Amino acid sequence: MAQSGKGPQEISSESELLTQTKNAGNKLLVYEFTSKDFASACDAMKGTFEELARKFSDRAEFFVLDRDKFKSKARKLKLEAYPTFVMFNGSENNVVGKVIGVKDEALKNTIEKLVI
Repeated sequence: MAQSGKGPQEISSESELLTQTKNAGNKLLVYEFTSKDFASACDAMKGTFEELARKFSDRAEFFVLDRDKFKSKARKLKLEAYPTFVMFNGSENNVVGKVIGVKDEALKNTIEKLVI
């Protein structure tokens, strides 16, 4: 489980994600969807995502999800490019933000606005 000041949690199954999101309470949920097909782009955002996870660990939970393990979730969210960062307020039914691609500043700005 992601702890205060720690980086994002890599999630390997739907059941693990369900447990982690339930434990998050009312915190903002931030998912980074990655793909092996877009490895260099995903790697380019890794440092920024980890920095944000540490900075806002008291107000948000950060998770890394591989597209191949979460195909139905990626389809439901209509994801076509990676990395894609999706922010939820309390549950997956309430999308409050999305950033697609290698956009450090856009990701920082979006998360900062949502946690303040």
